[in-house]
Order: sequence, then C-alpha cells, then structure tokens
Amino acid sequence: MGFPEFRGRIFYVRQGVIVNIDKFLALLAPMKFDWINPYCDLWRVPLWLKDGNVSAYVANGFVRHYTPETLPSEIKQRLGLIGLAKEHAKLQGEGDVYISSTQVFRPTLYPKDYLGIGWRVSEHIYTVVLPLEVLERMKGKPDDA
Repeated sequence: MGFPEFRGRIFYVRQGVIVNIDKFLALLAPMKFDWINPYCDLWRVPLWLKDGNVSAYVANGFVRHYTPETLPSEIKQRLGLIGLAKEHAKLQGEGDVYISSTQVFRPTLYPKDYLGIGWRVSEHIYTVVLPLEVLERMKGKPDDA
C-alpha cells in the first residue's frame, strides 16, 4: 500500500489508518502516566504548537488554547526543557507527515531523564507530563475541588 498524495494536507497514522490532522487532533486526550511511579497522579497531556500558540488537549473533546502570555508556567518550563533535549532526540523525518498516535504517549525517542517532563513527538506535537492538580486547573476546576 502506497502513501496517499498530500495535496497540501497533513496526514497522520492512527491504528494503521491514515487520517487527516483535524481528525487526529480530535482524538487526543490526556492519558494517565504510571510508568514512573504508580502512586503519583501524573498525566501525559498532548499539545499542538503552532506560530507561538499552544493548544492543550486537556480532556476528551476539550481543548484549551493559549498564547505565549497566557500559557501556564508549568507548561512553559517543560517546553523549555524539552527544547534543550531535542538535539538528543531523533525525530522521524522532518515536519508532521506520518505520526502514529502511540508516539504521542510513548517517549521512545527521548532520554529516560525526560519521562517526568515530556517529549517532542513531531514539529508541532509535544507531550508534557503534568500532575493532576495542574491538569484539573487547566480544565477550569478550582484547586480545592
């Protein structure tokens, strides 16, 4: 089976099926991350970065959009650290062309030291690891809820 013609669109692979980027992004949501410590409440949160803006996929069908000024400091810190490590990570090709959904949640390309921080999946897709309290705050829930 050959790859489809691009015709200006970006495609991704999800469970072996090539889909349009909009459909791919609509399927993203946080996933619990208990590889580090099953007793810590850490979550892998997918991000889409483009033109300095960040879209955080904080729940099924719920996306928070941030500018550089409104981005939570916890995400800014993690993105800074991920940026320092990207020379060590080997991405699959340049740009966002064929990315599997499993790459969003499995940090196979980054040093193990980054498991608790996050990783770059592709040119525009990142995953950050956040405590539940931060994720809940991003959803709009108060800290004491």
